[in-house]
Amino acid sequence: MLDKQILKQFSRMQICILFAFVFSFAAWALATNVHADVHASEKIIEKDTDNDKIINQKLFYDENNKLIRVEFDSDQNGFFESVQYYQDGAVIRVERDKDQDGHTDCIDYYGKKQILKHQECFNEKGKLIRLTEFSKDGQPLIMKKDSKGDGKGDGKFDSFYKFENSVIILFEKDTNGSGTINRRINYKNSMPVRETRDDNENGKEELIIIYDRGLILEVREDRDEDDFFEKVSHYSKGKLSSLTVDNNKDGNPDNKEYYDQNSRIIKKCEDRNNTGQFDICWFYDEN
Repeated sequence: MLDKQILKQFSRMQICILFAFVFSFAAWALATNVHADVHASEKIIEKDTDNDKIINQKLFYDENNKLIRVEFDSDQNGFFESVQYYQDGAVIRVERDKDQDGHTDCIDYYGKKQILKHQECFNEKGKLIRLTEFSKDGQPLIMKKDSKGDGKGDGKFDSFYKFENSVIILFEKDTNGSGTINRRINYKNSMPVRETRDDNENGKEELIIIYDRGLILEVREDRDEDDFFEKVSHYSKGKLSSLTVDNNKDGNPDNKEYYDQNSRIIKKCEDRNNTGQFDICWFYDEN
């Protein structure tokens, strides 16, 4: 009787051990198959394109042997800072981490014929700080920036650039983050020609700057915002040469100041009787 009980217990133990073994083997086999499937679905080819015994490219292929992405280590420090993604043999996206901090700095998106469509750039917190839209032939059209995107940016655009044939023609800025454009600069041949400012954002230009070959030629100021620019400064080769003020707004300057080539005042005249002619002038020693 005792022998039969021992035999039964032994048999039960054998069965338990058998089940445990089968379960462990099944779990191991399943894990092995999953691991194999993961690696079987993606093939990697490493390249040393300049033959310096340092891998600087990794090409990844899917189970159909189609190229899906390429990683680049351009400075050969072991960090692959650029990744190109492919679809049907064509580049559709490029991600770059130029400062190699582990965060994507910029992403380029490509359309048909691998022409760049738009570009997104981010700060270290992942906030979008620059967005550039491109034309059908890959030339920049519009760029929007968060100028405080150095880590303090809120992801809101405050600077706007417009291009024509890849050359800037207009710059607009919201200088105080109110959401209203209060500064504009028009360009010709990549140089500023006219700038306007509306600092109090009431829709009226308080300041107009005229440029010549990129240098300030004239500055007009409407200090009381009545659409009359009573103060006008003239420049020669980018330096202040004269300044006129028309306080009574009759079209004739009440005061005029003259400056030398170093922008030092040398003469000042006043029209005290509002006759349109200066009544008195003061001369200053150039030394």
